[in-house]
Amino acid sequence: MVVVKNGVVTDILRNQTVQQIPDDTYLLLAHGAAEVWVNQHIRVGDTLKVNMMLYPIRDLFSAVDGSTLLLKDGQKTPISYEIKGNLARTAVGYSSDKRFMYMVTVEKSSSSSGMTLDQLAGFLQFIGVSDAVNLDGGGSTTMVARKLGTFELKEAIKPAYGSERAVPNGLGVFTTAPKGKLKNVEIAVSATTILAGETVTVKIASAYDEYFNPVSISGMDIDWDRTDGVDITKDKGVSSLKFDSPGDYYLTCNIEGIRKSVTVHVVGEDDIAKLELDKSHIQLLPGESVTLKPTITFKNGTKREVPAQLLEWELEGVEGQVTSNGTLSALKVSEGTLTVSYDGFEVSIPVTVKEVEVPDEPEEPSQPERKEIKFFVGKNEVLVGYEKKEIPQAPQIVNGRTFLPLRAYAEILGAYVDWNMKEQKVEIKYKGQELNFWIGQQTMSIDGVKVLQDAPPFIENGRTMVPLRAAGEAFGMYVDYRKGVQSITVTAK
Repeated sequence: MVVVKNGVVTDILRNQTVQQIPDDTYLLLAHGAAEVWVNQHIRVGDTLKVNMMLYPIRDLFSAVDGSTLLLKDGQKTPISYEIKGNLARTAVGYSSDKRFMYMVTVEKSSSSSGMTLDQLAGFLQFIGVSDAVNLDGGGSTTMVARKLGTFELKEAIKPAYGSERAVPNGLGVFTTAPKGKLKNVEIAVSATTILAGETVTVKIASAYDEYFNPVSISGMDIDWDRTDGVDITKDKGVSSLKFDSPGDYYLTCNIEGIRKSVTVHVVGEDDIAKLELDKSHIQLLPGESVTLKPTITFKNGTKREVPAQLLEWELEGVEGQVTSNGTLSALKVSEGTLTVSYDGFEVSIPVTVKEVEVPDEPEEPSQPERKEIKFFVGKNEVLVGYEKKEIPQAPQIVNGRTFLPLRAYAEILGAYVDWNMKEQKVEIKYKGQELNFWIGQQTMSIDGVKVLQDAPPFIENGRTMVPLRAAGEAFGMYVDYRKGVQSITVTAK
């Protein structure tokens, strides 16, 4: 940085900042090759004469400051100055025929790694920019835009430091087009794949005219063509569509002379793999109740909860009732089954309603019965109490950690196990607790809370092997390993 007062060099500053510029003084900033030239040719005390002009000034409409050129005639130019690294970037350019102007920002965030200036220049080349210049980046990089058909400006990217920075200037493009004829209306559809009996909401989201000005949607309404098998109710531009039967529905409508279409798939028997409840056995006292959560697993591996009112609920042998939200209330001592069905799929679970047994005379409190399970490393034999049982896969030690087949372990406990192929996840439920393991991942979840375990599960011979200590202690069990005989004893609740 060269400090010049009344035409004479008074100082040359390197890597310094200036807080105030005195009267009759100006600064010359030099980067890259210009900085090398200044260091070689200018000394304190030299007299400088500076000639400057804007050319051609008659063609300028407005101007903002920039830094290094990025492209010239479609080719990369030497970078004269750069803050190194993958950062948020800002650039402006135009096409070779000067028909299109490009305003480009690069986001730096958890979902975007940012760019170097060379990468930015290469990207601009790729999208067809001929000439481009770099503008202030980093925390100054900001772009806001009014999306088509809307009235408000919104951030198009996330600012690098979380909020917009105050900057001395910027570049904006505004329309001066007159109001024109309605060109298009956009609609928002709440869902395109649903269950029979569910409702899809369709509403007018935005509209714009022939000059791309936003148009108010107030007072607009949707007029539907003939819709067999669909129950439609309308209210102030919002339509609620209820579908009672599985199948594919192609619906068309008219909004102020603009034709729009909606396609909805109502899933049926051909889409479903299985129907499940979140409990495998229900035990209640008279007067107690429990709310069940039914889920459907589709053939593509996805799973979703099902609103209880879409299902058929049937109690057999049980003195009780089920409300529309899936709440089962027990009335009298009885025993039977609860069956839930949807479009040919059903699931049944046992239900027991019994009174609390009160002893005739007080007894000394007894310790709860505990199940002791003993595994042996490398052996398919397991002791449950004093009873010998066979398991399909022997426990093994890998990198100092003992693994055992999860399904065999669960069956001995009387726990529920489910396998999700798409997520490579195994789920085990035992006495009101739920564990989830993911193959190859050291993260597990205990009742929905993710925690880190010592070693990741793996699959061997088609069996899921999990760390024994993690699977045992998560359920509050005591795990004892005897190195001499290579046995592992699990004392279950």
